[in-house]
Amino acid sequence: MFEDIKQQLKRLEGKGDNTCYLTDFTVKIDQSQELLLNKLEQIEQSKPQFAQKTVNHKISIDIKSSWVFLTMIGLSVFLVTSLALNYKQKQINDHFSDNDIKYRYIKVFNGADSIRIYQLERARLKEAEAERLKQEAEELKQGL
Repeated sequence: MFEDIKQQLKRLEGKGDNTCYLTDFTVKIDQSQELLLNKLEQIEQSKPQFAQKTVNHKISIDIKSSWVFLTMIGLSVFLVTSLALNYKQKQINDHFSDNDIKYRYIKVFNGADSIRIYQLERARLKEAEAERLKQEAEELKQGL
């Protein structure tokens, strides 16, 4: 950038117009260029000082504190209780899904007597038995 300015000023000097003014101008440009270079060198020298001032933060849990210990125990108990209750709720929901099928069957036939419900339960048992036999056959194939 500065070199381009210098070249343009030299062209103007070659024309013979305002040579005194142009030489003063080029001297000022040279001084500002030196000043900028000095400032850049100072910045580069001060840069390593900033890099050395990094701080590493560490998080530590002090188990000696009774409040922290009791909080951790409480959260652990809450987690285990929540998992146990979720498992129990899943079992209940699985049982209700069988009842939902029976209810839908009754709605389809606009009511059901004991014979139709018996047929439905027998069909469900046959499906479950067939599924169990397929799983046993797969286990035997994998075992051989």
